[in-house]
Amino acid sequence: RELQRQGGSCLVYGGRQLGKSALLRHVQRQFHHPDREQYAWVENMKLVFDPSAGKTSDHVWRSLREGFKAQRLLYARISTDKPEEIARHIRQAMRAKPRQRVLVMLDEADGFLDADAKGGFSTVITLRDLMLDSGQRFKVIFAGLQGVQRFQGIPDQPLAHFGTPLCVGPLEPGEAQLLVRQPLEALGYRFADDGAVLRILSYTNYHPGLIQYFCQELLKQLRDRSGAALPPPSAHTTAPAAHNANIAPRRFIHSL
Repeated sequence: RELQRQGGSCLVYGGRQLGKSALLRHVQRQFHHPDREQYAWVENMKLVFDPSAGKTSDHVWRSLREGFKAQRLLYARISTDKPEEIARHIRQAMRAKPRQRVLVMLDEADGFLDADAKGGFSTVITLRDLMLDSGQRFKVIFAGLQGVQRFQGIPDQPLAHFGTPLCVGPLEPGEAQLLVRQPLEALGYRFADDGAVLRILSYTNYHPGLIQYFCQELLKQLRDRSGAALPPPSAHTTAPAAHNANIAPRRFIHSL
């Protein structure tokens, strides 16, 4: 709800495999209701911003142009690549419909923000001005790794007054247990006791991505098993999955 709120946060950060992309997709599903004049979509900035392919920070404007056109918020005939003209079209589209809200979520935005910071945040400043002009009915959210958080500490950076950055971290114990139990129970499996669930969480340190990875490995071993009960963890039932899950945390830690 904080991300959907007009005055809410515009920055989401956290380590890899912690569910940032899943969070953005969840926000999209909740917010996107064209019948209510609410539109939302997610852009992978690794595809939008790629200097090696000639896609500079200005390329985000082409992505916005196409996103607005896909939702029929801009005329299909609009083809300009000039950032100032695309910004003008977006401003006019938002002013034309005072109840309209548009939420654009830019995932994997680290590289884009680094590049734009070196240019004095020229692109982000224009986006901020569009947000302010619309009363934040048009809103852009930047999501990335821990490095995104440092932008909040830069003096006079453009997003300083747009809410507190949201940190996506390990799950709370109750939520982590549900993430283990519910998918397996939906497939007809159940745990014989709580110790099995807690042991899985000890392997995965409550990280949602690692929990899903571990349980996927566990399911591979259960495909040919009969019965609906999962035995407590033992070398026979979970050691191979535990071994694979131990690889994932090392990969995860290395990526930070």
